[in-house]
Amino acid sequence: MDRDTVPRLMDQVVLCHKAIDEAENIAREIADPKQRDQTRKALAEASGHIYAEIMMPLIREYPELDPYPRHRS
Repeated sequence: MDRDTVPRLMDQVVLCHKAIDEAENIAREIADPKQRDQTRKALAEASGHIYAEIMMPLIREYPELDPYPRHRS
């Protein structure tokens, strides 16, 4: 991927991650346990997919752009 594109993409993906985290916090308020669990599971899967399929390939190619540097080896 083009080096100029990656930082802009990473910025947007990080925003997505933050939005999903906030949605997960809100989902904790769902009264129905089944619906709450389904919603939280779907949000966790979306977050994991974004990280594994978008962020990790970018980080492998451009480790200096890792927004979570604690993950660097």
